[in-house]
Amino acid sequence: MSTTPPLTSAVALPAWRRWGLRGSAGVYALVIAVGMFGLPSALTAWFVTDSELPLRTHFVVWGALAGVLVPSAALAIATRPSRSQASGQEMGAIVIAAVLGLALSFEPENAGYAAVLVVPALILIAMHPDRSRMLTRGRPDTPLLALAVIGTVPALPYAIVNLRASANTSYLDELHGGYAQAGILALLLVLSTAVAAFGAPGWRVPAWAAVVATAMLGTAGILYPSDPSSVGRPGGFGLIAAALILAVLTITQPRRQGSS
Repeated sequence: MSTTPPLTSAVALPAWRRWGLRGSAGVYALVIAVGMFGLPSALTAWFVTDSELPLRTHFVVWGALAGVLVPSAALAIATRPSRSQASGQEMGAIVIAAVLGLALSFEPENAGYAAVLVVPALILIAMHPDRSRMLTRGRPDTPLLALAVIGTVPALPYAIVNLRASANTSYLDELHGGYAQAGILALLLVLSTAVAAFGAPGWRVPAWAAVVATAMLGTAGILYPSDPSSVGRPGGFGLIAAALILAVLTITQPRRQGSS
């Protein structure tokens, strides 16, 4: 008997709560992607010059985190709340990544970064129509889940090194926040892949967001191998390969699930 969850929410929200959820999610996406320059960073990080050169990879990191991963999940909730259980789970992943990041790089400025990510995510979880089923899962996709597990091997050391670098860097240093964001991004990429692997309704949103964000970090490693937080050229090619594998697994998932 299939354990795949239904395609739509089991809870019919009253109109005021449905529109409150849509509005809150839309504002969160807009603030992160535009107000905090997530999307501009994703688009312009490849063209910085002169004094900003040491920050190139950190701009890419912020673009991947605040321009792709976070707003895509928020927009999915804003536009299709009844089919966004996976994006609700992604909000939980954002909370976990930010809290772990803060624990390893505690400092008031980093607490501010974490609060900007965590507080709205918790609000959206509380308002989500499927909040009572957030911990339930569908039939896990074994290849996707294996990719998430394998990804923890390089992601955890990268995250720990960057988060400790943030903790050991003065908040006045322009690299301080970028180190913390790089660590959070690494944790969230693994968690996003795991969310996609469990196949809740709307799972393709975190899957494709992880494809794009992974490819961005990999490309930065190839183009900027000596930057702070760069994964370097070998790591960059590895991440590009991982992004391609994730894309193929996302495309072929329905056929693989249908034949299992």
